[in-house]
Amino acid sequence: MSIPMRLGHGQNIQAVGSKIDEIIEHLHRAKAVGGLGIHLRETASGTVIEVERRGVVPTDGASVETPLFAVTVNDDGLLDVSPGYLNRNGIYFGLVAEKKDIEPEDGVLCLCSVPDEDGVWSEPEYKICTPGPSAYPIAAIKVEETESEEGGEPIVTVTVTQYQVTVAAILLTKLCPLAEF
Repeated sequence: MSIPMRLGHGQNIQAVGSKIDEIIEHLHRAKAVGGLGIHLRETASGTVIEVERRGVVPTDGASVETPLFAVTVNDDGLLDVSPGYLNRNGIYFGLVAEKKDIEPEDGVLCLCSVPDEDGVWSEPEYKICTPGPSAYPIAAIKVEETESEEGGEPIVTVTVTQYQVTVAAILLTKLCPLAEF
């Protein structure tokens, strides 16, 4: 069976249900196949389908593959983040290096950096926290545990909702004491 055709003009609305059933049946029979830009990876939880959108972004004498700040789940169930650019209060930091093996938990994965009392910025770091002025959101993370059918170890599923980030911008402000009156 091929992919169901769309409903034609004037077809009865009751046909919608049967078309949805056809689509569901088709998806159950479909076999995922890897290829250029599509990678299949078998894990204990099932098959992970990863789709690449790649390009090359020139940097200071080097090149970086896009997507920037891409968050993936590695074979150990931990999060990996690809390199990306950071701008803090209008000052170009440059490329934040990739980070591997971040423990996943429910929340938002953010790139964080704050200045100290002397205005010296901390090194950028990834944290699962509430987004804010010093915490730029990169991806939403959802961790779910389900019972295995055999009664063994529970199955842990990590879902990543990637935010499209070209440059993480951290902007911190406060009231100027001279402007207060």
